[in-house]
Amino acid sequence: MTELIIRKAKSMTFIINHLTTSYGKTARNLLNEATQPSEAGARAALETFYYAFNQHLIETLTQIWLNCPLVQLNNPVGGMLRGYEPIRDLYSKLFTGSLNVWVEFEDIVEYFSGKTAIFAGEERGEFTTKDRIIPLRFRTSRCFQY
Repeated sequence: MTELIIRKAKSMTFIINHLTTSYGKTARNLLNEATQPSEAGARAALETFYYAFNQHLIETLTQIWLNCPLVQLNNPVGGMLRGYEPIRDLYSKLFTGSLNVWVEFEDIVEYFSGKTAIFAGEERGEFTTKDRIIPLRFRTSRCFQY
């Protein structure tokens, strides 16, 4: 982390950090730590997401997503999906299809307010097909709530 800023708005304290960590192919499964309602727990959930994504582990990935009809995923592969089941189905198809994909989340700014954490940064990675490698680079936000 490079900087810590604390802002108060209507009795809520927001902590904003620029993280020097990135999460990609070497991300770890920290699912047990992800249950902690803290900054460290939110970072563990984020790292576990990238671990599951890059290892193509649908069971672990679905433990990170909230099972709620309003949970939402916006991405260049699946478009906008709302609800746990459509998101799970998209990742399941992605993991078992002919494409191979990996991503790394970097240049992350973390917004933490007690029970909610938002991570905004950039994902870079690759889609690999039989005969092509397609580089990926786009802005991403990940939101976690306890």
